[in-house]
Amino acid sequence: KAEGMHLASRRMLKDFFALADVYPDEKIEDLEPMIDISEDERGVVVTFQEKVLFKSGEVEINRAMFPILDSIAKVLGAVSNEILIMGHSDNVPIHTGRYRSNWDLSLYRALNVHSYFVEKKDLCPKRFGVGGYGDVRPLSPDNTKEAREKNRRVEIILRRA
Repeated sequence: KAEGMHLASRRMLKDFFALADVYPDEKIEDLEPMIDISEDERGVVVTFQEKVLFKSGEVEINRAMFPILDSIAKVLGAVSNEILIMGHSDNVPIHTGRYRSNWDLSLYRALNVHSYFVEKKDLCPKRFGVGGYGDVRPLSPDNTKEAREKNRRVEIILRRA
């Protein structure tokens, strides 16, 4: 049984998704266009591009993504890792009155993902940390439309022990 298992690698997370069959209608390969699973010094990182989770300039999660977030919640509930949810933006200033900056937008997006897991899926809030990086940690230089799209993302990080 995987309960309490501590995930330490990308391969373990992919195997867990497959073995736990937490998303029975699609295989993990079908999820890959929507999410990216990688590893870095922080732990296993599940990345959602902005356009998958949110409308441009918005913080409300697209309802179509709830089944995928439900599947991730099942995995998060079955492992012991602490979880960090981080929002990122591009470097183009936001032009809405709702958020003072891209930093605010990135934080509120991460907070909404956190709220989904804690309030809707009853995951333990003590395991979570939430933050926003704004545009200070881009994956690539913000000099093309494609690069800016790649930089707008939310990461769910299963922290290393």
